[in-house]
Amino acid sequence: MTTYAENIKNLVPAGSRIDFKLCHVSRSHLTRDIALFYTKKNGELCDLSYNVAGLLGLGMKNQGVRISGAGQDMVAYLIREMGQAVYDDAYAFTYGYQAA
Repeated sequence: MTTYAENIKNLVPAGSRIDFKLCHVSRSHLTRDIALFYTKKNGELCDLSYNVAGLLGLGMKNQGVRISGAGQDMVAYLIREMGQAVYDDAYAFTYGYQAA
């Protein structure tokens, strides 16, 4: 059985760009649901949200990783934590916004 980190490592090489989509923001603006994607060279879009949520011990809601908090860029946090867990390098991935 493969782990979340192995799944991500098999899909996304180090140095890749991870796109994101903000799926939902709570009324208080303290909770966000963020979907994470990787686009393969053939143009196929891979949704990484489930594997990232499992890897980081976070929940899923509104088709995105549910994360709470304030005072930091939550997308940068998710991408850096994912890079650290998968490649032992917080800066293994870059990121950008995925248009809806």
